Amino acid sequence: MLVDAELRSDRTWHITGITTPRVGAAINQAIVLQRLNDDGLRSLLGGSATSGASFPSGRSWEVFRELARSLLTDELNSLIRRSWEGLRQPSAARVLVSIRAMLLDPDIALAEGEPAPAWLEVVPFDAAAASAAAKLRDGDVTFDVTRTQVSFAPGGDRIEVAVRTPREMLIHECKVVSGDKPLLVAPLTRVVRRDALTALPPIVLSAEAVRGFAANGASGGELLLSVRGTEKRFATRIPVAALPAFSAVADIFLDLGSTNTKWALRLEGKEPVEHDQDTATLTEVWGIDAYRKAELLSDSAGDRWSEWVARALPALRHWVGREHNAYLRNVHLSLPSTEQFDVIALGKTLRDTARSGDGASRSPQDALRRATTENLVSQGAVVVVPEHELVAAHYLGVLRILQKAAQAYAGRFKSHEARCADQAQRQRTWDSRQAAVSDYESRWFGYRWFNDRPAGPSGSRPSVDTKITNPAEWMNDLVEHPEQFDHVVLLDAGGLSLDISVLEKHELVRALSRSDTGCGGEAISSRIGRHEIGPRGTRYKAQLGLRWLPARDLSDPAQREYRDATRELYGPVLTRVIRSLGETRWKKSRHCCVLLTGGGSRNPHLAEYISELASDAGLRANVVDAPTVQDLIRQAREFPEPLQELGSEEVRRFEATQVWSERRERQPLARYDKFAVVGGMCALGGRRL
Repeated sequence: MLVDAELRSDRTWHITGITTPRVGAAINQAIVLQRLNDDGLRSLLGGSATSGASFPSGRSWEVFRELARSLLTDELNSLIRRSWEGLRQPSAARVLVSIRAMLLDPDIALAEGEPAPAWLEVVPFDAAAASAAAKLRDGDVTFDVTRTQVSFAPGGDRIEVAVRTPREMLIHECKVVSGDKPLLVAPLTRVVRRDALTALPPIVLSAEAVRGFAANGASGGELLLSVRGTEKRFATRIPVAALPAFSAVADIFLDLGSTNTKWALRLEGKEPVEHDQDTATLTEVWGIDAYRKAELLSDSAGDRWSEWVARALPALRHWVGREHNAYLRNVHLSLPSTEQFDVIALGKTLRDTARSGDGASRSPQDALRRATTENLVSQGAVVVVPEHELVAAHYLGVLRILQKAAQAYAGRFKSHEARCADQAQRQRTWDSRQAAVSDYESRWFGYRWFNDRPAGPSGSRPSVDTKITNPAEWMNDLVEHPEQFDHVVLLDAGGLSLDISVLEKHELVRALSRSDTGCGGEAISSRIGRHEIGPRGTRYKAQLGLRWLPARDLSDPAQREYRDATRELYGPVLTRVIRSLGETRWKKSRHCCVLLTGGGSRNPHLAEYISELASDAGLRANVVDAPTVQDLIRQAREFPEPLQELGSEEVRRFEATQVWSERRERQPLARYDKFAVVGGMCALGGRRL
């Protein structure tokens, strides 16, 4: 006979069954099991009725086996005698007992070094739990999901559930579905103890999984648990809050500055909406770590920056969901390329990590890859682009269109003038012949008798086209010196730093590109006695810029102080860069373009100083800022003759971002493009990592 014993997860022993193929159901198992559970377990556990903190020793099992053999022998022989019909009394039957112990408590282990006897089979927990789970029926497993509601609120991406079951079971997998669409399939190992409410590990949903609850208009989903030992899946409904439509995805464009951040949010199928906020306030609202630009960019490997973005993505994802009712898809970020910090190399490292990253790796780049997968939808990405590419795309794209339009018009004008000259010459020839005929016909008869009639003009008198408008001065400048756009200096004058990027034929000259934290706008504020750091200091500099009038006002003490501070702070770094360009790299090509952006571009003394430095270095610099480009576009639109490509996407986007800047600027006359970098992101569309 085989006696089944269970050590359950509540540390209690139970004798659950007797298997005897030869006798079958003849034995009254209920009585036998009751006696085994009373007397047998006391012998097994040393006097305790049921509980056991450890697996019994081999000697204890021998005592229990002998008691069970004696009890079963008496029961069997009594049964035989009662049903015996022969004349002679039957001899006593012998009973052999084997024991099968089911370990349903995963915390109980066999004693080491003590082999189990042949008649004792110890079934380990996994197999024991599988055997127990096979007896589960529909409705046996109950769930508590009161702490779960899928949403964009804190913790809304976690499924927290507790399970109760009348038998021990081993969960080995969970699956989250919405309708017939699987949202998440993941291994989940948890022992569920008998009749105890067991909390499962939190199931964290990715952004794509949360979005999946809104697929096909569904408003909920199910959690399915797979249990060892049965093919049944035990399910419960998952509470889901009102979520955005499945198609509501958003891209965010971030120009993170040390003091001020310009950013735009673009919902699918809609125009971007621009924003301009204090960086410290913005990071606090978003719930992300403070953005310490200089500290993050001091790490040439980009590890600190990667860690910061990886930590920021979850909070940014939830903020976009709560405030804009959308799922975050792409995050576009701009970074300055300096001699120490190579944005292009960082992008390559991240792309390589995305393609072949080891899921177990703990590198910052791999952490960013995992954060991207978990927090962005539609295979979205973190898009990092060097600031110089973005500013160049924003400004140079428009300038090249204007240059192309000017070249086309200049060519049209020259061909028109040549055609007009030819028409005038043919008209003079026709008039000369017509005059000769008229003179001949006016002579007396004898003259005409002795002289031949001159050849007259053929056809009608040629006409001369009306003269078209001469090219404007700005057209001549762009047409005569196209090489200036192959030699570009980008100056992003921010509140805490001056970012310099030197481009030769669109390629960055890393040796001359740098970010200098000693000559920001806040330093100028300090030099001129205004120590307000932040928006107040920025407004003060704007007011000083507004006071810049013609030379007659240079006697104003504040303007003189402003001018001197500008030259003193920007002088060392700008002199070094511009002199190097004039004396070595651009010695043969003297024409260049200097693009000014950032709040410091409002400083009129800066543009003046740059022109002086370039002239001293033998360069002819075309200093361009947002108002300059906007004025060129205006002149092009007002030109009497139609110019091509003024309706292009680049021009339209530049004008749109200029409107953003004017709308956000507290000092309306302090015209500059706050959103040059963001406009460049929109123009390029980003480069995926």
